Amino acid sequence: MIQERMKALRLEAKLTQKEIAEKLKISTAFYGQWETGKKTPASKNLSKIADFFNVSTDYLLGNTDIKNQKQFDEDLEKSLDTFKSFDGKPMYDEDREKIREFLRKRMEDRLKDNWYMLSKIKRLIKELGIEIQCMEFGGHGYFGIENNKPIIFINENLNEIDTSLTLLHETAHFLNGDSEKYITNHFQNDIIEFQANQYMISEVMKMLDQKYDFTPDTNCQQIIDSLNLPYYLDGVIVNEFNDIISDKFGVIK
Repeated sequence: MIQERMKALRLEAKLTQKEIAEKLKISTAFYGQWETGKKTPASKNLSKIADFFNVSTDYLLGNTDIKNQKQFDEDLEKSLDTFKSFDGKPMYDEDREKIREFLRKRMEDRLKDNWYMLSKIKRLIKELGIEIQCMEFGGHGYFGIENNKPIIFINENLNEIDTSLTLLHETAHFLNGDSEKYITNHFQNDIIEFQANQYMISEVMKMLDQKYDFTPDTNCQQIIDSLNLPYYLDGVIVNEFNDIISDKFGVIK
């Protein structure tokens, strides 16, 4: 977990291993061992890394998905300040506390979901024998074959949820054999992309169901909002959700 989060934070800051090693006043090779998991930073160095990225040591260790508790609380309060009563009066303290706890839990769950999905997806892709390479470029991701081996290129600047979705989308192209298909018009391409999105959403919904155990009372709209996909895929999410509910309970919501 430490190495994954260190790498993610470094890429988010758009720094090379050499650049961050210089800022931490250590050798590039030594830092590289931390990021690859060959060595674990001592508590003193862990604190330095946390301070540099403005995150907590608990976040680096995987004990929490909140990068910075103070910033998290400030963002939560800013959200609360946007809520107004219908008559323009200030929110009652008791009501504010109830809404605060609701929003806090939803924000924490969203962070947990992002890391949960990304770790599971990376394991899935590894089992399929697909290589993943991260780098900075304009698009989200690309799939292809190099030396008879499948490879996915991912934009290293994507956040966790976008990385997860893009990896699944590109994996679908591999499973569907799309690199071997001869595309002659945009209609064929649209079908291929839609099929890839269907697979992507299907896998995400399965993972979320495994974690949260969907029931007919589960709020599907919250799932749609959390995934933040293009609106034209909302119907696919609803269909996948209904299929899961139908398989589990014999009913369609």
